[in-house]
Amino acid sequence: MTEMVVSRAVVGGVCVVRLRGEVEAGEDGGGLAAALVPGGRATVVDLSDVSFADSSLLHELLHAQRLHTAAGLPLVLAAPSPPVARLLDITNTFDAFAVAATPEEGLRRAAESARR
Repeated sequence: MTEMVVSRAVVGGVCVVRLRGEVEAGEDGGGLAAALVPGGRATVVDLSDVSFADSSLLHELLHAQRLHTAAGLPLVLAAPSPPVARLLDITNTFDAFAVAATPEEGLRRAAESARR
């Protein structure tokens, strides 16, 4: 089992949250939830290094999307790994999010959306 690691940085006013490892119920969901709270003019969630994801990740992402929408701030999911893409696909929630193919594209899209 690979422990979930959450890191957060601000790049040009855009909050970048990077998740690594296995994201599942029972992990420190509070750390993930806190990282996904709006903290800049937009947020990018880099999901490229998530090796396992269950409904707890989906719950936190949907909650973050609601918070960002209420605050009028963009949220972009970047580079969903195969387990995350599968989770979004089988739950039919891909369309609930702006999704970028790479973290760099996510950062660019978030910055552009924030300027609007």
